[in-house]
Amino acid sequence: MGGSVRHVRLCALAAAVALLSLVAVASARQAQPVKTIRYSGYVVRVPRSWPVYDLKKEPSVCVRFNRHALYLGTPTVDQRCPAHVAGRTEAILLEPLSAAVAPSGGAVGHAVRAVSAPGAQRGQGSAGQLALPNRGVLVIATWGNDAALIGRALGLRSVAQLRPIAGAPRKSHAALARPAAVARAVYTGLGFDACSTPSTAAMSAWGASAYRAVGVYIGGTNMACAQPNLTTTWVAAQTNAGWHLIPLYVGLQAPSNSCGCQGIAPSNAQAEGTAAATDAVTQAAAVGIAPGSPIYFDMENYSRTATNSSAVLNFLAAWTTQLHAEGYASGVYSNPGSGIADLLGRLGTGYSEPDDIWFANWNGQQTTSDPSIPSSAFANHQRLHQYSGGHNETHGGVTINIDGDYLDGATAGLGTVAVASAPPANYSGPSITGTLKVTSTLSASAGGWSGGGISYYYQWQRCAPGCGNIGGATRRTYSLAQADLGARIRVVVTATNSKGAGQAASGAIGPVAPIGYWLYSGRGSVYGSAGTSWLGSLPSRRVRTTSIVGMASTVDGRGYW
Repeated sequence: MGGSVRHVRLCALAAAVALLSLVAVASARQAQPVKTIRYSGYVVRVPRSWPVYDLKKEPSVCVRFNRHALYLGTPTVDQRCPAHVAGRTEAILLEPLSAAVAPSGGAVGHAVRAVSAPGAQRGQGSAGQLALPNRGVLVIATWGNDAALIGRALGLRSVAQLRPIAGAPRKSHAALARPAAVARAVYTGLGFDACSTPSTAAMSAWGASAYRAVGVYIGGTNMACAQPNLTTTWVAAQTNAGWHLIPLYVGLQAPSNSCGCQGIAPSNAQAEGTAAATDAVTQAAAVGIAPGSPIYFDMENYSRTATNSSAVLNFLAAWTTQLHAEGYASGVYSNPGSGIADLLGRLGTGYSEPDDIWFANWNGQQTTSDPSIPSSAFANHQRLHQYSGGHNETHGGVTINIDGDYLDGATAGLGTVAVASAPPANYSGPSITGTLKVTSTLSASAGGWSGGGISYYYQWQRCAPGCGNIGGATRRTYSLAQADLGARIRVVVTATNSKGAGQAASGAIGPVAPIGYWLYSGRGSVYGSAGTSWLGSLPSRRVRTTSIVGMASTVDGRGYW
């Protein structure tokens, strides 16, 4: 008994010490000295240890969010970044509001690309923004383990007061019209990857090099570098110039990882992998990369514990399955001693394998062979090898810090992107198909548009009688809810490309019927809520949905007439 009491007291003491330690850490964080910085009349208070970079005076500074820093101004197209960084920590970018509103297809890309699928990031995410029109300032902030620091720096109660990152696509991947699917494009030869997409001028200068493939980071909650150059215009220009693109996505990492990144939740790994693929497709389509192209998941090195390996394998299986469902090829970048080893261990077991692997072994060998990878595995032009780490190279007078790669695998090459010729113009209105009853799913067609290189975004509206947006209803499909009962439904389609945008709405259809009710038309025909004909009425295929005019009860109580 006495031993039990002592044990309880010791446990209580340990808990108290742990609590005091947490309080001490939190107090230390709050007590760290700060400095006040003003930008266009806007005031922030950041830790005194943070460097402050004026991008107008130092245009080559790399705007990256894996280090504590305050950046003032617009990230330039010629920033000098390290070849490879991942993860996010507490950092702030203050830029002119006018410089931040260019569409992704225009001349300027986005400092931070929005995550379009909530499940592709953990909790409150890792980035947010605050637009201040009265100051002409856009605040972009990222955080890792100390989101409260960002709140204090910006004078907010919490980062929950920030808005989600805008500019990059916020709509569902299902809302995007994509270029026609392309055949698998294999490139064999030298390539490189860089944290920030090189400018068009830099790529032109590097045409004098032996490289003909370039890795580009298209998104992910752990993408660290700003991407001012990544646009549909850039993608089209480089593929038309003969460059092969290697799209990279830096999403959630192993639960315990080497980069201090947001990690996978082991119990939710499959859903998070699906969400990551959904977001990656949205990001790829937004810059004109077509189905049939590969998207490589960047899985940084990790210790092969049971928890890590299980979470990563479940995540990557879902990643591959969802990419295939969307018509894209699946690739995985990782270390031969972690992610690649785990994938190799599942070959031939029915596991959902990626189409290509990209392994990092900095041995300087320009080959896709590796002692740790059996020659029979991923043997059909399915390998990329990162053979060297970050180093400077100069070609055509332009220096870039790169990783060196040798490829014998899938890329997004010439002909795999759509090019805009003019702003989108609608010549055939959007339409809706489906049964008008609660719980049924409606599908939208974008209608006909000219212009080329178009992405479509959908907004469903409820009309009762005026039309208003239905919150969260931004996919190409919409499941009718109880709130829609008796209302009419329409969809508004926004079409965008690098030349501009256009908008068109379908006609409003309805009213929406409840489950199990019957419908009647102006001609007296009767239909079940599933659209089946009753009592000798005309076949439902001969009656337009818009001819349904109401509901009334039947004599036998089985429905409404």
